[in-house]
Amino acid sequence: MTGPQQRRMGWILVGLLVATALGITNHILTASHVRTPYYFGWLLLVMVVFLAAFGVRKKLTFLPPTLIFGGNAANWLRFHIFIGLLSAVVFGHHTGLRLPTGFVETTLAALFLGTFLSGVTGLILSRVIPARLTSRGEEVLFERIPMFRSRLRTEVEELVAAAAEKSGDSALVEFYETHLKEFFSGPKHILEHLIANKRPRRRLLQHAQNCRRFLNEPEHAQLDRITQLIQMKDDLDFHLALQGALKMWLFVHLPLTCGLLIVAVFHLLLVHAFT
Repeated sequence: MTGPQQRRMGWILVGLLVATALGITNHILTASHVRTPYYFGWLLLVMVVFLAAFGVRKKLTFLPPTLIFGGNAANWLRFHIFIGLLSAVVFGHHTGLRLPTGFVETTLAALFLGTFLSGVTGLILSRVIPARLTSRGEEVLFERIPMFRSRLRTEVEELVAAAAEKSGDSALVEFYETHLKEFFSGPKHILEHLIANKRPRRRLLQHAQNCRRFLNEPEHAQLDRITQLIQMKDDLDFHLALQGALKMWLFVHLPLTCGLLIVAVFHLLLVHAFT
């Protein structure tokens, strides 16, 4: 077992121990007629505040880790994942696993579940996507993908235009108009890239091979280059889809976290005002 695997197993064991301790505590307090939802609610609020503070910690990159509680960002991320997963256990004890009643409780429960599920989704994506990105094409910045895509489209258009000048009825022109013009116009097959479906790529390459038999010898070199450009464009779309997924989930997770904090504080005020 490697070092990272040992650390991961250690976190899992600690999590199981803490979850068990919380369950025993809940049982003892309930048997003693203590208001367990009240105390677990406070604990859950503290956990949510800590989880939200991770976003602030990431902004403090200019400070040395020794000046920040928890150390470097990597340690904060580990605690963020640990506390985030453990918060589901605390939420279960706080609610008693009963359905919420009233608008505020329902909204709060929906926000928590949405935040938790989006966090788990982000955890999975952050573990799976980086490895997949290294499997195809060169590493490229997300913001520069449109520029590279435009360059590929321009080169394809120039190759097709050159073929049309030499032979107006070239099969390359028909191939471009039928299969490539739309493909190079923008991002394509995003869903297929997310689920690792390579059929659109293989289909385009097969069309390119079918086109070859209708070309003369000088046009074969142009088709070979166009085939390379098809693969490069597909790799760009692949990186766009996967990097975009990593970025997009934050646009779901962060607003849900903010909403959860606001409604949780409002819920706390209501509890203290009427109980």
